[in-house]
Amino acid sequence: MENTNTNNEDGHKAMDEALKQAASTLAEKSPQIKKPWITQETYELIKQKHWLQQYGQKEAAEATSKQVKKMINKNWNDGLKNITENELDIGDKWLGIKFIKTTHKAKLFERKNRQGELVTFKQQAEAAADYLEKDQWGNQPVPGEAVETSRQHIKRNKLNNHYNTDNFSVTEIHNLIKLLKRNNA
Repeated sequence: MENTNTNNEDGHKAMDEALKQAASTLAEKSPQIKKPWITQETYELIKQKHWLQQYGQKEAAEATSKQVKKMINKNWNDGLKNITENELDIGDKWLGIKFIKTTHKAKLFERKNRQGELVTFKQQAEAAADYLEKDQWGNQPVPGEAVETSRQHIKRNKLNNHYNTDNFSVTEIHNLIKLLKRNNA
């Protein structure tokens, strides 16, 4: 009995030592800087700020937070300067300058008044007010009265199609059933 207990204890000790050795050989994963413009000095300050926040030192954390913001802005500007000086060719640089120099121009579009005539940009507000007054909010027709329709609202049957609106015939139903059976309906 004692022999099996000592074998189990030796096995457990060997397993513990093997696990400890495997854990020591694993490299501890160090956090990496994900933004290329952040310097190592700024990253260390960010870690310090997080440490201060975790351990409840609010005043020191706020002061460090202000320093971090300033350093991040400085790193961002330095990174942009580095990119424009080293990585962009002359065409890309001039394209950026042209983009900065252009001013915003609103794209205007044409509008028509109630009569279908084009109006200038200065007259668009008046045309919209006229439409709202007369058409949108104007006097609504009383049911039963004749309503004047403009030519724009009349729909015409240009194909002169005539449809048979009589009751269904047996042959029509028979043809439809055949089409449905063949999935051609």
